[in-house]
Amino acid sequence: ATSELASAFRWMSVTGKAKGLPEDEAEKLSERVKAAQARLKEARPALAVISERKVASAMIQEADVLAKAAEGAVEKATELANAILEVPEGSGDFGAGKDGLANVFKDASRTAMDALKRASAMVKDKQTAAKALSESVATSTLAEFASMKEFVDLLSQEMADIHTDACARIYGSTQREVEARTKAAESKAKVVQQVCLEISERTGKDKDGVEPLEMQQLIERGSAAQEEAAKGIREMISTLQGHLRDLGDSEAPAKADFKQKLTKLVQLESENNKQKKALMEHEQQFVTRHVLKIATPMVEDLEAKLDQVRVAAAPLVDDASKHALSASILLARAMDVASAYASSKNLSAQAVFDEMRGSSDVIGQEAFVQFVLALPQMKEHAEGPMSETQLKSAFSALDTVGGGQVRQEQIAQHMRRRFRCIAETPLRGAREASSDVSRALVADDIVEALETIPREGGSVKVRAESDDIEGFVPLGDAALFEPLSPLMACMLATDRAMEALSVAVTKTSGFLQQKGTEMKALTGSALKSAATREAEDGLMRL
Repeated sequence: ATSELASAFRWMSVTGKAKGLPEDEAEKLSERVKAAQARLKEARPALAVISERKVASAMIQEADVLAKAAEGAVEKATELANAILEVPEGSGDFGAGKDGLANVFKDASRTAMDALKRASAMVKDKQTAAKALSESVATSTLAEFASMKEFVDLLSQEMADIHTDACARIYGSTQREVEARTKAAESKAKVVQQVCLEISERTGKDKDGVEPLEMQQLIERGSAAQEEAAKGIREMISTLQGHLRDLGDSEAPAKADFKQKLTKLVQLESENNKQKKALMEHEQQFVTRHVLKIATPMVEDLEAKLDQVRVAAAPLVDDASKHALSASILLARAMDVASAYASSKNLSAQAVFDEMRGSSDVIGQEAFVQFVLALPQMKEHAEGPMSETQLKSAFSALDTVGGGQVRQEQIAQHMRRRFRCIAETPLRGAREASSDVSRALVADDIVEALETIPREGGSVKVRAESDDIEGFVPLGDAALFEPLSPLMACMLATDRAMEALSVAVTKTSGFLQQKGTEMKALTGSALKSAATREAEDGLMRL
């Protein structure tokens, strides 16, 4: 309205004159505009009051909604609290699980407290906002909020009282149960102390003063009491920790009591664990004296097995043996080339020997080196061609007799194609995949190829070295077989020796445990513990 009146006045002052509006008409219109502006100015205070009253009414209504919601939540919590208080005292029958009466009440109580907090915060915020209104409107509005605040405060106090009464009934039975079970655990823990004291008195000076069966009975009695005490303590600690997680700030009395009981239980658990340790130490002191007498020969056998591992692994770790192994690896590489040449020409080992020796009866170093160097398969080898120096080193491994005189038997021996089985595969009696299985080859079985391996794949006749059984396998399948090099043979021998050592270690460890069990008839106390220094030192040496 103000904007339109100002626009009309400007039009008459500017546009009306420009268009020739008669002066008397313009004056009449101006008077009308001024009269309208005066009426509008007079109406503004009344409009402002109306507006503030609307704002105040909206604020009161908004806060009233939260206050009523809080009132409804308190009523629901009150109904559940009354149901809890009607349960006979001491029965603790509030239902189990999240739908149990106690848990439903806790949820309702939390909901009511949250609603009260929101309503209280809303009233406080609106009181602050109402102070910015005009004095007449602010006075009545603040009076409304003061009444509403008093209502919410009364609801909060009522909810706090309800919560305290209900929680006292809920946790009262738990408090009594914890006290009773704590006393039972303390009684069991004293039994363990008495057993440890008796063992100490009877074994203090005379180490053989207790027979194995007597020691067994003492240990069984002490262990059973300790386990029962530990179980009861742990269950009570878990129960109290769960309650402490569920308890809120409004449940401070119950919370403080539970914390005190939890501290006592933790201390009792620590003491019970110390007695458990002492019990095991007594047990170990008794057992290790007997074990030491019979364990020494078995450990000596372990030392012999270790010597066998050293012999098998010498080519891998000993400098002198490493040279011989390197020469054998180079020889295997050279004989791979010779075997590939023989396969391409369909030659036997004898024929290769005849070509290699020429007119001589034996093969010398120079003849061997020049023959292998000249073979076209040398360049095709996966590891590349060999040098004369490498071939001379290979010849030293071939010339086992000495004197540079290699005979046909040595060539034939080193041209054998031997393979290691990688994964279990059947050894069949014929080439067909449907033929009968003679036996299963397992990982690390060694086989010798008895015929040329076809490039296109398929079954090849082989002989298993462990039992000389012959049969057919897919020797060209790299997922099942790999060529057996001197290095691999040495590693397999070392692995077998180490496996034998490992078996002996397992056997000795099992024997130690078994004899300990037989002498003291352990009933679940096989855990390590501190023993006497004499027994501890003896076992450490073994």
